[in-house]
Order: sequence, then C-alpha cells, then structure tokens
Amino acid sequence: MDCMIVEGSHEGTKVRKGNLQFLFIGSVFPREMFWEYELSQSATIQTQGSLLDALLENGNGPDCLLTTLPVKRWPNAGFQSIQREDVTYGDSSKEGGGVVVKFLGWNNFEPIKTLSIGIDGFLKFLQWSNEQKSLGAQPIALMYNLGPTHHLAPFFVLAAKFSGAKIVSLVTDLEPRSFSLRGIVGWLSYRLQCWSLKQMDGLLPLNQNVIRDLNYTKPSKQIFGILPSDDFAIKLSHFPVSNSGDPIFLFTGSLNEVRGISLLLEAFRGWENPKAQLLITGRGEQEPLVSKNASEDARIEYLGFLKTEEELLGVYERATFVVNPHRMYPMGARYVFPSKLTEYMASGRYVISSNHGEIEGEYKEFMSIYFEDNAQSLREKLVEAVALDSATRNDRILLARKRVLEHQLWKHHSKEVANFLENI
Repeated sequence: MDCMIVEGSHEGTKVRKGNLQFLFIGSVFPREMFWEYELSQSATIQTQGSLLDALLENGNGPDCLLTTLPVKRWPNAGFQSIQREDVTYGDSSKEGGGVVVKFLGWNNFEPIKTLSIGIDGFLKFLQWSNEQKSLGAQPIALMYNLGPTHHLAPFFVLAAKFSGAKIVSLVTDLEPRSFSLRGIVGWLSYRLQCWSLKQMDGLLPLNQNVIRDLNYTKPSKQIFGILPSDDFAIKLSHFPVSNSGDPIFLFTGSLNEVRGISLLLEAFRGWENPKAQLLITGRGEQEPLVSKNASEDARIEYLGFLKTEEELLGVYERATFVVNPHRMYPMGARYVFPSKLTEYMASGRYVISSNHGEIEGEYKEFMSIYFEDNAQSLREKLVEAVALDSATRNDRILLARKRVLEHQLWKHHSKEVANFLENI
C-alpha cells in the first residue's frame, strides 16, 4: 500500500477480509508458565497477552509466536540452558486458537544470553519467512515494541530485510537517550532503537512523538489508549458513578518521577482543603517520599502495593476523583502513553490529568486537563474539578466510560492492528 495510513482515532476501522497470517514477536507465553516459573504478572506481559487473546478471539491470530523463556538472569537462576521445545498458546480446538510458540536463545549466561536470543531469533524469523514465501504468501511480522528487549530489534529488522518480509512495530516506549559520559552505552542503545524503528515498514505508536522525532514517513497509525487487561476495566465499569461527598482523590501506579507522584504530593499539600483526601497505591523509587508525606499530612493515606484486583477495586470504590499527574517533558516520558488513564476513564470517577501524550484533542470532553508541568497547574485543576457542578462531572464521567468500552478495549484495538497489517 503506497498511501500513508494517518495517525488515527477510533473511527474508520474497516471490515476485515479473510484470514491474516503473520509472525508475532514479543514477551508473552502460555499462562501455565507463570506457575511453572513462579512469575509475578507484569503489566507489559499482561498487555501483550491481552492483545494476543483479542487477535485470536477476532479470528486474526498470528501463525507463529517468537518469545523468550521466562527464566531469571544468571547467576540468580544458575548457569542453565534456555532451550525448550515448541508449545502452543491458546486453545487449538477453538477457531483461530492454537499458536505455535518458539522459544529463543540457548543459554542463560550474559552476555551470551542476549546474543543467543538475537541470533536464534534471526534464524527462526528467516525460516518462518521462507516457509510463508514457499506457500505464496507475503510474510509479515508484528513486533511488540522492540522485541523481547530493546536491544534485540536489529536482529529482527535484518532478518526481515534478508528474507523480504515486512515488519511492523507496536511502539509502547523507547529507552531515553543519555549524553553523559556514563551514558554512552545508553546513548548508543537509543540510537540503535531509533535506527531499528526507521527501518520498519509500518509503526503503530501509542504516542505520536515517536513519529515526529523519527521524521517517519512510512505508514503509521496511533493506537490511542491501551489497557493491560480488558477484564479489569470491565469490572470497573460495573461500579456506580461516584460523584458526591468529600473529595477523595486516588493515584495508583508506579511511584517515580516520570509518573508524577512527587508533583501530585506537592500540589495536594499546597491546597488547604481539610475535607480533601489523597489515596496512593503502588511501589517504586519514590515510596519513601510518599510514606514521609503520609506521616506528615493526615489527609494522605499510603496503602502500599496492592497484590490483588479485589484490593484495588476496593480502593476505587472509596475514591471520587482519580488523578493522572504523568510528567510531560522528561525524556523518560516522551514516548509512552499512560495505560492508567484508560483504566481511570472506565472507573466511574472524575479524571484529572496532565496533557501528556497530547490527550486534549481526544479527551477534552471527558476530564479536566492541565497543560503546565508544575504543581500549581495541577493544584488549580484539582480545585476546579471539585468546584464543577455535579451534573457536568457526571456527564463527563459517563462519556469517558463509554469511550473506553466502545473504542479502547483490546477487542477493538486488535481489529485496528489486524487491518493495519493487512493493508501494509
């Protein structure tokens, strides 16, 4: 397809024609392996699993999946082989189910591990691509972000070039560049990431800064607002709207500078409203800062890291407002899109958010958005949100929830992804 697929909204999704055969590259594996390898669920792996499940459910599942065995790095798990026979992802008895899973790499000892995964990935990609061409098909690969790790993308890009396959990336983030002497390796890694993405035949970014900064002119389409799990958003959507009583604000997620928790604490503590409360859940490098503020201000309650959905649902029930103070300008924030924002929109609570990811164009009807990356701007929006009349808040809450349920679940995004691949 010669014309560009423009960065998109939820509108204009085409009806698919026939079955699409493609290769999926990422960090996802059958769920039984979580127990076998004693793994905790990560948002990244959960998100990829949700995408893969939705593709299968819609009849657009991949022909093959390339991934890595979920073992800890040596020496934590010892010097060991990471080779394993192929397994099946999904239910092969169902229509569209049963994807062949091939594990990459040979040994768990670094740096041999990363190199072996890359070489093995290159060879398995070539093999799959040649099989597709022998059947008269155009081989297409979908890579989640830059592969199992940011450093492996060049192996798959080169495999695509050698084999004549097309390759597309669903870009969720980049590791930011560093110009310090200690960050030379990081800077080189960033340049390699950029080079790899520019070689792609198409990009599906969450954040349009990827397209701008790369000056990318090949087909692209923005995937606007994703979730780790559709199921959790649907559970949240069953909550009655909470839009009265004292203002109880909720922040849940990573406690670090990029996610904006320190900015939120500064904004909230500078607001002399004795009835306002702030609930915080999560973990991260700024956990001591959160604990300190909670000990100094009785309005702030730090609930720690919640391990179960039931615990988190209970906290959402207490809240009347949810806050996404994601920083807008640091390099670590430039290429990501906060999945928590989509979760918040489904919750039936009024959302206050930064304009990170330039959400104003899509979300201005659903929430209060601030534009200056500082505590004063955020504080003004907290005050403004509480002062809004109840009817206006209620209308925005319901519109936000409707947007998520009708356009931003993976069952919708997976169709966008499949149509993009089909037309690349």
